[in-house]
Amino acid sequence: MWTIAVDYLLRALLLLSALLILSAPAERLVRTIRMRRRLAERKRLRKGKADWARKLDEAILVVFGAGMSAGVFVLFDVTVFATAVAVTARSLALPVALFCGIVLAGLPWIFLFVRLETKRRKGSREGTVLVAELLRRYRIAGRNVTAAIEETVSVPELRVTGRLLYRLLLMLRDAKGSDSIRKATDDFAYGLGTNWGRMLSYDIAIAAESGRDIAPALEDILIQLRDAEKLAEERKRVNGETARIVNFFLPVLYPASLLMMRRAMDMSWETILRNQFGTSQGVLLFLSVCVLWAMNVLLLSLVTGRKFDF
Repeated sequence: MWTIAVDYLLRALLLLSALLILSAPAERLVRTIRMRRRLAERKRLRKGKADWARKLDEAILVVFGAGMSAGVFVLFDVTVFATAVAVTARSLALPVALFCGIVLAGLPWIFLFVRLETKRRKGSREGTVLVAELLRRYRIAGRNVTAAIEETVSVPELRVTGRLLYRLLLMLRDAKGSDSIRKATDDFAYGLGTNWGRMLSYDIAIAAESGRDIAPALEDILIQLRDAEKLAEERKRVNGETARIVNFFLPVLYPASLLMMRRAMDMSWETILRNQFGTSQGVLLFLSVCVLWAMNVLLLSLVTGRKFDF
């Protein structure tokens, strides 16, 4: 027993020594990766993009964070369309297969829209903290809006709006005129998707262009946000049970029904999958389930959720 204990102790000491030795190189590697990602982001922003691509980038940034661009998302959607057409064309006519491909290719856009609105609602709850911190740091920085944004980005409470602020900061640093500043602030307002976000982006654009003092404007936005906070607490009656059923129970119900089918009818997985994806009735049933579930999520998200706005 003592031999086993000593053996485990030696292994633990060896592992601890390896961690201590490799901690510094690992930390340097993480810093290098972060620096290269920032440089790549700034290089990509300098090139400029079409309006739809920039809006899509903002939506993806809000939903997924860093690591995906509009081009990657479009490529994924095209892959979904091609795969759906190739699979359904084996058991359905070509026009029907194309229709099924279009329907399935539209699901990622529906998911992106739903998640964007959900993230915007969560981000709208950060409005009071965002404006209060930006106003405080704007005064400390001597009315320098770029320095104030740089300091506000690191606030831990800004989980959603902090990403948008960081992207806005990069675009403002690389801006070469009023048009570039306006594009940067318009993208920031699009990511927030609220009235107070549009007002805030307008004030930031004025400060970045002309250096005018926007402290009174920020104070006015902050006052309106605090008043809206009181009204939002009175309206907060969302049916959480319905949302949990649609979002979590229904996706589990489909594989559970397949499992029950296998046990009750003594069917093999090969037979079940062949009937589901190898016949026209099975494919249409699966597509109907996916589309109806996506529509339920979309409608529930639009009806039950409200942004924090004024």
